[in-house]
Amino acid sequence: MQHITMQHITIQHIQNKDSTAMAALDSRSVLVSPCPLSGKNKWKPHASLSAEAAAVVRKAVDNIVELHYEEPRDEEQYAWTNSILDRLQDYALTQGFAVVTLSGSHQKGRMRFGCIHHGKPRDTRKLDKAEAENAIERKRETTTQAKGCPWAVTAVLRTNGETGIQLWTLSVSTLVHTHSLAPDPMIYMQHKHRNPDYNQAIGEAALH
Repeated sequence: MQHITMQHITIQHIQNKDSTAMAALDSRSVLVSPCPLSGKNKWKPHASLSAEAAAVVRKAVDNIVELHYEEPRDEEQYAWTNSILDRLQDYALTQGFAVVTLSGSHQKGRMRFGCIHHGKPRDTRKLDKAEAENAIERKRETTTQAKGCPWAVTAVLRTNGETGIQLWTLSVSTLVHTHSLAPDPMIYMQHKHRNPDYNQAIGEAALH
């Protein structure tokens, strides 16, 4: 167990493994564990990237909070759900995927976040030819197609009995993936805003 103090909030880092999520994966699933090169001093761009692409990714990664290089842990606490999503999205950037909100709301006091490749893939074998061709085309046009990835983190709003302060507390379901991680995380829309060239192009397009 590791204790760190951040903004006067004590965070307990406890590794959690979700046996239920693991059991749900069949023998055909490919489990991709979190990158062993986690941590600011160990992170490196993927070796397959061009020098130009690697520079863009490195610049984006250099701008994230150092704690966000580390994989999410149980009992991390945050004041706002936006802070949680930023934290998870930063980590995803270093690994080669993106995070989306799966369910929940601030009003319900519970939020569930998952890998962008969550959900069950659509079985095109049961579609007629036209539908199957459309499904294949849609799959080519997006990097967010469902791949049955179980990666998920839940946040629950809890009230401290002594201080009365409400904080969102993380609970890790599983940190494994059923797909390859992207060498270039900038392929995901969730990360494109980190690329100055993309932002410039958007700005120029808005002027026309």
